[in-house]
Amino acid sequence: MSVVVHPDYQGNGYADQLMNHFILKMKNLKKSTIYLICQLGLIRMYERHGFVLIGKSESNHGGLEWHEMSLAIKKNT
Repeated sequence: MSVVVHPDYQGNGYADQLMNHFILKMKNLKKSTIYLICQLGLIRMYERHGFVLIGKSESNHGGLEWHEMSLAIKKNT
């Protein structure tokens, strides 16, 4: 699945809100890790949410270069 913020609304923190909600939802579902692929320009945004770059993906979906990332979800203490 892809989640994209319309260009008219980018820069307003909506992507961060979506990511925070998604991470919390996965935590509540007792998931341990989230994996994703993204374009080079989004790596920093995902790193701000704790994702770690794994490396270049073998995927060339849409003729584009993709990068794999992961987030280990911390359990509630």
